[in-house]
Amino acid sequence: MAIKRAAPPDPLRFMTWICVVPPLPLLALSFAFEGPARIGDALAGVDLGGAAAVAYIAFAATTVGWGLWAYLMRAYSAGTVAPFSLLVPVFGLGFAALLLGEPLTWRTVIAAGLVVGGVLLTQRAPRISAQIARSEAARPLQSGAGAG
Repeated sequence: MAIKRAAPPDPLRFMTWICVVPPLPLLALSFAFEGPARIGDALAGVDLGGAAAVAYIAFAATTVGWGLWAYLMRAYSAGTVAPFSLLVPVFGLGFAALLLGEPLTWRTVIAAGLVVGGVLLTQRAPRISAQIARSEAARPLQSGAGAG
């Protein structure tokens, strides 16, 4: 809702600045509470896979994902966009199975199918309601003429 209220003209630039600013005070707090030695120890264990994971999460998942989300919130109502956030775990399960070889059980597949079905239903329901309202508005009024 904050993104919708902000209504940024360029959602990707907006999200880039939002993602760039918070790490600075967090780094300062980390230095203050943990100290440089613990930070150095943590960074010493970073390998190429870890750096790639951080880059993916920082850029693709956060900046691009939230930038696209901000664009959708600007273009459509929150009630239309918000249900799609329920698909995040479904995509997470799918990509974990595809990229990491994580097993998918039948229960997981059925649960994911129910989530996808629920999202599709929420997107279809407003159109069905609008069709019902139009058909009721088009129906001639029963005025009781000729009943007496």
